[in-house]
Amino acid sequence: MEKKFLLVGALLLAGGFSTMNADVIYVTESGSGDGTSWSSAASLEDALSWAAAGDEVFVAKGTYTGSFKLRAAAKVYGNCVGTETEPPTYTTAEGLETFLKGPGGKRVLYLDGKASEIYGLDISGGDASTETTGVGRGGGVYINDGGATLKYCNIHDNIGVDGSKNILGSNGKALKGVGGGLYVLNGRLEN
Repeated sequence: MEKKFLLVGALLLAGGFSTMNADVIYVTESGSGDGTSWSSAASLEDALSWAAAGDEVFVAKGTYTGSFKLRAAAKVYGNCVGTETEPPTYTTAEGLETFLKGPGGKRVLYLDGKASEIYGLDISGGDASTETTGVGRGGGVYINDGGATLKYCNIHDNIGVDGSKNILGSNGKALKGVGGGLYVLNGRLEN
C-alpha cells in the first residue's frame, strides 16, 4: 500500500511540474537563446512558435522584420524595456517602440484560431495581396477565428489588395481587398 501511494504521489508531482514549464518567454531583436530570461532571450519567430496556451511573451523594444504566426492562446506584450518580470501596463498606443515590419509581399502577423492577446506593438509594412490564407485580407494582422484580441497597438501602412498589387484591375475598376491593416474573423481590436 505504501509503494502505491508513493508512485501516485510521484506521478502527481511530475504532472504538476509539467504545467509549470516556460510560462514566460523573453524576446529581443538579436535573441537567439532559449527565451527563459532576458539574458538568454529568443527571437520573436521562435518565441511565437514555442508559446503554449497560457504563456506570456515579453518583447523588448526594437524592430522585428518578418511574417510572424501565433497559434496558441498566449499573451504577447510589446514595448518592454528588457528588465520586466511582470507584464507591462498600457494606457495608450502612442509612443510604441516595438515595431513589427513586414518582409515585403507577406502579412506581418497571423493569429490562428486561439484566444490570444496582443499588447503594445506597432505593425506596418505588411502585404496580403498574394497570401494563400486570406488573400487580400489583413496585410498587417489577420485574426483567423478563435477570439484573439489586440490592445494598445498601432496598425498602419499595410496593403490588402485581392490577388494583385495593382490598384486597378484590367477592367479599370479598383481591385478590392478586405482590411489592408487588419482583418478580424471573431476577434477584437481595443484602445
